[in-house]
Amino acid sequence: MPNTTTSYMRWFSVINIFTNIIASCQILFGLIFISIILYKRAYRSVSNCLAANIAFSITFYAITVLAISIHISQCDNHPDQCTEERSYIILNYMNDVASTAVIYSFTGQSIHHLLSAIFARNIRLQMYQIRLSLCIIQWIVAFVFPYYFVYVNPQLIYNTVSYVWVVSKNLSPFLTLYILLIGFILPVMIIISVYIKLTLFIAQLRRSTVLTGLSSTLSNRRDLQMSKYIILLLTIAALSLLPQTIFQSMKSPPSYRYRIYYLTETIITFCCFLCLFACTSLVRRRLNRWKVKIKRALDYLRERSTVLQGNRY
Repeated sequence: MPNTTTSYMRWFSVINIFTNIIASCQILFGLIFISIILYKRAYRSVSNCLAANIAFSITFYAITVLAISIHISQCDNHPDQCTEERSYIILNYMNDVASTAVIYSFTGQSIHHLLSAIFARNIRLQMYQIRLSLCIIQWIVAFVFPYYFVYVNPQLIYNTVSYVWVVSKNLSPFLTLYILLIGFILPVMIIISVYIKLTLFIAQLRRSTVLTGLSSTLSNRRDLQMSKYIILLLTIAALSLLPQTIFQSMKSPPSYRYRIYYLTETIITFCCFLCLFACTSLVRRRLNRWKVKIKRALDYLRERSTVLQGNRY
C-alpha cells in the first residue's frame, strides 16, 4: 500500500516542529513550576501541592506527546522502516493516561476549592489526607481507564499516515459511553457543578449582613481565582472538542487529522499551563523576583560596558 505522506512532507514537518517546540516548552515550564513549589518546605501548602500535581500531569502529557512526535518525525524520514509494531501501543496508552490525569487533576483541584470554602469549619475535611486521596484516585483512574480499551478489549487500529495507533470508529455502544462518560463528561460535569456551587456560595456571603470588610476582601480574591479557573476549564472543554468536531462533520475526514489533534491539544495544554502560572500567586511572585534580578543584572552589565567604552576613549 503506497504511503500518502510524501505529498504532505513539508506540511507534516512544520506540524512536527511546532509540536516538538511547544511540548519542550511545557516540559521546561513544568520543571520550573514544580521546582519552585519544592524549593522550600514553607511553600508546600495543600493548594500549592495540588497545583504542582496539575503541573506534573501536564508535563507528563507533554513528554508523551514529544515522544510520539519524535516517533512520527522518524517515520516521515524513513517510512519504510515503520511497520505496525504493537510495541508502539505503549506510547498511545501513556498519552491516554496523561490526558486523563490532566482533566482529573483539575477535578481534584475544584473539589479542594469546594471543601476549603463551603466546608471550612469541618476540620476533618481540611486534613491533607483528603487531598492526598484525591490525587491517588486521580492517578488510579488515569491508568485504569485507558487500559480497558487498549489492552483488555483492544479497540485500536494503526493509522498509516500518522504512524500511530488510534481508537477505532466502530466501537460498541458500551465502549462509546464508557470513553465519553469517564474520559470527559464525568470530570467536566463535576468541575462545572462545583464552581457553580462556589459562585452561589460567594454570592450568598456578599448578601449577608454579617460579612465584614476582611471577609469581603477574601471573598473577592476567591471570586477572582475561581473565575480564572472557570474560564480555563470551559476553554479546555470547548477547544479540546473543536478539531474533532470539525473533522467528524466532514464526509471524508483527512487521514492526517491525528497529527493536527496532537498539535491542537498540545497548544491547549500549554495555554492551561500559562493560566496555572497566572493563578498560582507563589509561582507568580517568584517569577517576578527572578525577572527583577535578571533586569538588574542586565542593567549592571550594560553600565559596565558603557564605563569600559568610556575609559577607552
